[in-house]
Amino acid sequence: ASSRENNPDQPSDGDSYLSENLDANQFYLIDLEETLLDAPAGRFSPVLFYDHQTNKTVLSAGWSGGNFSDMWTLDLNGTTNWENAGDGPNSIGTNTFASDGDASGLMVGQSETGEPTMWSWNGYSTTWTSYSEGVRPSGMSSQAMVWDSGSQRYISYGGQEADTGNYTNETWAFNPGNAVWQNLSASNSPRGISNPAMFFSEGWNRTILFGGFDNGKNLSNETWMFNGELNTWSKLSLPGDFPTGRAGMATAIDRENQVAYMFGGIAKNPFDSGIDYSNELWKLDLAQLTWTKMPSWGIDAMWFSGMDFDKTSDKLVLFGGMNDDVFDQTWLYDLTEEVWELHASSSAITSTDVIHISASVSERDLDSPPSTLEINCRVVGQSSWTGGDWNAINDTATCDLSPFSLDPGFHTAEMKVSNDGQQASVKITFERANAPPQLENPMPYFVIDEEGELIINASEIASDIDGHELRFIGNEFTFAVSNEGGPGGPEPELDYILQDDRRSVKLVDLADWTERRGDTWYTVCGEIRDESTPGNPPSRVPFCFQLWHQSIDDPFVVLEHPTFTMTEDQNSTIFDLASYVTDEELDAVAIHWTTQLDYYDMDSGSYGENIGVSRIREVIIPGESWGSYNSNVSVEPNEHWHGQEEISFCVTRRNFFLLNKKKFLLVSQE
Repeated sequence: ASSRENNPDQPSDGDSYLSENLDANQFYLIDLEETLLDAPAGRFSPVLFYDHQTNKTVLSAGWSGGNFSDMWTLDLNGTTNWENAGDGPNSIGTNTFASDGDASGLMVGQSETGEPTMWSWNGYSTTWTSYSEGVRPSGMSSQAMVWDSGSQRYISYGGQEADTGNYTNETWAFNPGNAVWQNLSASNSPRGISNPAMFFSEGWNRTILFGGFDNGKNLSNETWMFNGELNTWSKLSLPGDFPTGRAGMATAIDRENQVAYMFGGIAKNPFDSGIDYSNELWKLDLAQLTWTKMPSWGIDAMWFSGMDFDKTSDKLVLFGGMNDDVFDQTWLYDLTEEVWELHASSSAITSTDVIHISASVSERDLDSPPSTLEINCRVVGQSSWTGGDWNAINDTATCDLSPFSLDPGFHTAEMKVSNDGQQASVKITFERANAPPQLENPMPYFVIDEEGELIINASEIASDIDGHELRFIGNEFTFAVSNEGGPGGPEPELDYILQDDRRSVKLVDLADWTERRGDTWYTVCGEIRDESTPGNPPSRVPFCFQLWHQSIDDPFVVLEHPTFTMTEDQNSTIFDLASYVTDEELDAVAIHWTTQLDYYDMDSGSYGENIGVSRIREVIIPGESWGSYNSNVSVEPNEHWHGQEEISFCVTRRNFFLLNKKKFLLVSQE
């Protein structure tokens, strides 16, 4: 204790060592100075929407042990990082938000602390403005709300009443022009519910309501339509599949294509009718009024998330939510490839990052700690400590840890400061996130034969430092002519088939090789990702490799074994053999004369007593004696000979190597 603590005439302050009855393990005051990453903190029931003026996602409000009053923006076509945009409205109950799809929006909720219960968003100035208090719907928490573009007003349904806690079935409209709420006294209303999903169909000029739970906590799987012209509700019986009963879903809408999206919630299990957190993603065609379940794997099951549709990237953006934990993750759903991708987290680091802990330290009841402090840190559960640094000038302790050996998941890091038996410690929770696959360097090249097939394993393209299996992803590989590995060539005609649960891909050559010869180098590009399980978000990386498309010099094929006829004592006759053989490349044929022929007698060096055979040489350059041989042969019978002889020739591509031996029949008769 300090000298002041030992002086009974000098009382202790609220942070003193004795007044808190602390032991030596908390002798110093120690406060964390920074978070691991600059991103929104985890929360549920956030307000998340796409601002059409800035083309950014806007995040405000939400809950996690208290309410939030911050504001963040995410530009997927710019920095792609969350940026702190200053202050926003305080969270008010399970607040609800609706956008007009242009520059305005409305957030409503229920306050028990005197906070404003309604705020307007101005996309031109990117600011929030509170409304003065006045008449409000009875259900101002957990209701559903949409912008009715036909009547230019907001429609609100259901929600929890502040005084009774019951769920109302009232339908209200808010006119932003005069800022007045009106109870529409709608007829044939659904039962009183909270946390449903609601969309506006411009084609039908109607509001569509789905799900929610009632006062008995029963989950609804009903779809209703509200006619704002007649103020009446109608229950719909839609064709095809549709979601089970659920509530607390995240929703988004693609206004241009009139498609609505709904994620998560608490939902009825279709197998045992139990209640589970859901990670299902559904889309509703607002023109045809049909539901479609979309692939949704690798993301946690949760409810009370926020979601919007980013039209510039054609992706869904999802943030926050909760099940047994509160989430700080930002997920992107690629609507083309139909896959989730973890985009950001304020507490997630990969195996290649550094766990950096920084804290200010002061001694209780004294102005500053001693000039020397020992700093150590570790991950809770590990036995060894890592030494840190003490900066006596600004009274800051820092310590760095490597998460390399940690399994993906949540961990706690601890930093301890000590001197002469007195110490204090601080802890920070972080998530060891998935490390992305590491591409092979150098990237291997692959060879596929003419009209052949080639299987490539994902493990040949990359490795995973976490030991996870790798899979190819994407609905399309790209193939382009490349000059990196050699000369270019014709455009690729390749198909691919993903195999073994995307662990490998089979490339298939579909090209027509008629009149085509020679090798071609192609660049093949795609994407690869590691294994994904709940709580272990996947990472994906693009790749490109060189593919050698190797031609095969096909053998000549005999179309016909010809028979030639000559007249006895006729002079030498030239026969052209080209029309009797062919190959796929349609190569020009030449007689290969240096190869032994069946009719040739090596001992005598002659062709026997009956005929003589010789090749025909084409003179390429006039006046020169040399040239290339062609497909013609000259046959000269001996005097008075008649009968039949069979001769075998070897044919080759002109000016190329020997390919095949073919037989031709020559007959001489009187």
